[in-house]
Amino acid sequence: ILRYFLKINNFNILNSLKIRRENMFGFGKNKKGQNIVTKGRHVIHTFDPFKEQTTTNTKESVEIRLQKKAHIGQLKFQRFQYPEGDVNRIVITTDMKKAGASRDMAQFTEIIFNIDETKNLRYKEVWNHFPTGDINSNCFIIEPAEDLKTILNAGNLEVRITTRGNYYVDLSNKEEKRVKKLGKAFYEEVYA
Repeated sequence: ILRYFLKINNFNILNSLKIRRENMFGFGKNKKGQNIVTKGRHVIHTFDPFKEQTTTNTKESVEIRLQKKAHIGQLKFQRFQYPEGDVNRIVITTDMKKAGASRDMAQFTEIIFNIDETKNLRYKEVWNHFPTGDINSNCFIIEPAEDLKTILNAGNLEVRITTRGNYYVDLSNKEEKRVKKLGKAFYEEVYA
């Protein structure tokens, strides 16, 4: 009797865990009013049925060092589709918890991509958030969409981020290679 009881209860417990896991990660049926989440190999698509917009984010991010290791930024590629348009964005979230971190270094004004030392593509920051807590987010819209392909196909890519107060950060070669690798994975999955 005890064996039968354990077998039935274990089955019920496992099924309840499975249901919670499916709902938590967006698998299975969505409840009414929830966003619809689907996962690809390198990206996560989130559709908001109320706003009729889809946001596609890379699962991974590129860690960038901004100020003598006081600030750490996480760079992600994003596609934002809404009834009025479709844009590619680069979103950088900055952690400012470490002592000695300057708020000016976390408020970006522009990102510049130098393509093969012949052409600069410049994008202004559009969210204009002023850091109030330990985290700040910056967004750059990559328009026209063909520019993203140009950036990712560059033989030699150099990246500079300018910040408030006319400071700037040049990404390391390793960070630039990771930006290209993540961007290519994003592009191939989203536009294939």
